Parts: sequence; C-alpha cells; structure tokens
Amino acid sequence: KSKHDIDKLRTENQTHFETTRKQGTEALDQEKKTLETKHQHLETEYDKDFKRQKETWTDRNERQDKEFTNKIAERKSAYADQMKLQKQHFDSIYSKNDAANEKSFQIQQNNAAKELNELKRKFNASAEHYAGKADDPFYKVQDRGSRLMESANFYFVEAYAPEHEKDSIKVVVEKNKATVQGERAFQDKFQSEEGKKVSTSSYQTFREELPFDKPIITEAMTRERDGDWIRVTIPKLTNFSRKA
Repeated sequence: KSKHDIDKLRTENQTHFETTRKQGTEALDQEKKTLETKHQHLETEYDKDFKRQKETWTDRNERQDKEFTNKIAERKSAYADQMKLQKQHFDSIYSKNDAANEKSFQIQQNNAAKELNELKRKFNASAEHYAGKADDPFYKVQDRGSRLMESANFYFVEAYAPEHEKDSIKVVVEKNKATVQGERAFQDKFQSEEGKKVSTSSYQTFREELPFDKPIITEAMTRERDGDWIRVTIPKLTNFSRKA
C-alpha cells in the first residue's frame, strides 16, 4: 500500500509538474509575444517620432535658410541704395567743388591778368624812365657788394670802403638791420690848348640794408678794417641768454 501510495504521489507530482511546466511555458511565450509586440510598437512610435522630428528640423532649416537668404537680399539691396545715395552725394559735392574750382580759377586768371597788366604798366613806365639812358652808368643802381654772414653766436657785416672813401661810408647797426650808406663825389676840370675849359662835378649817394632775423646786442659789437672792407661783428642776443 505504501508503495502504491508512493507511486500514486509520484504520478500526481509528475502530472502537476508537467501541468505547471506547460502553464509556465505558455505564460513565458505569452510574455515574450507581449514584449515583442510592445517592442515593435515602440520601434514604430520611435520611427514616427524620428520622422516627425526630421520633418520639423528640415522645415526649420529651410525656414532659416529662407530667412537668411531674405536678409542677405535685404542687406544687399540696402547696401546698393546706400552706395547709390553716396554716389549721388559725391557727384553733388564734386559738381559743387568743380564749379567752385572753376570760379576760383577764373578769379585767379583775372587776378593774374590784372597783375600782369600792372607789371607791364610798371615796366613800361620804368622803361620810359630809363629810355635812352641804358648805357649811361649814372642812371643805374649801384650794388656796392655789402654782405651779411652769420655763425651760431654772431652776425658779420662787411662793407666795401676803399681808402679814398672810408670817411664818407657809415655802417649803422639797429635792432633788426644793418645799414651801409655813404656818398661819392668827384670834381675835375681841364683847359685845352685852344683855351676851352671843361669841368665835371659828380655826386652820388647809396644805401644798402641787411636785415637780421634774430635779436642782437649793439653794445657788444666790434669794428675792424680788413683791406678795402669794414668788418662789423655783432653778437646775437640768444647767445647771451643761453649763457645767463
């Protein structure tokens, strides 16, 4: 009986195990199908969402490209309008300047013509003044050759004064210039064998001015004679100021 009971229990356990195993296998298969269905559904939703996002991105990129293109076109048009306005402004200014320059040129031409006419008038007057006298040295301006030289600290004035004229030539030094002035006189006469008497008296004054471009000290100047020349050495005021 015990053996019979054990066999019966074994058979019942085996039957229960098979039933439980079958139920578990069916449940696993069902769960697998459920998971596969869910996974497939998720993939489908993911594909739809990706496609939707892709379309959104594509539309957004196309919209941004279109906006960028429109902005470029607007800026290009604005730049073209600005360049057009600048060209008009430049043309206007150029026209005004050209007209002003033309007017100024005409004024300068008129002034030059007036000055030229004035020079011609003065030249003609001067030519009339010297008409017939060009070869006569008495009517010519005489340059005695006085000269002004300078160093960093001094001015040097040299005046031509030969021995026979030294008493009639003066060198006057003022604050802004040196003046060389004097006079020349000559008298002579003779009598021919026939008794004809001829006499000549000539008198001439001259004046030469040599300007200074720097202040001087007249109290400290010196004079000396060098052959036919009188040499005057004049200190510059800047030299003494620098030493002080």
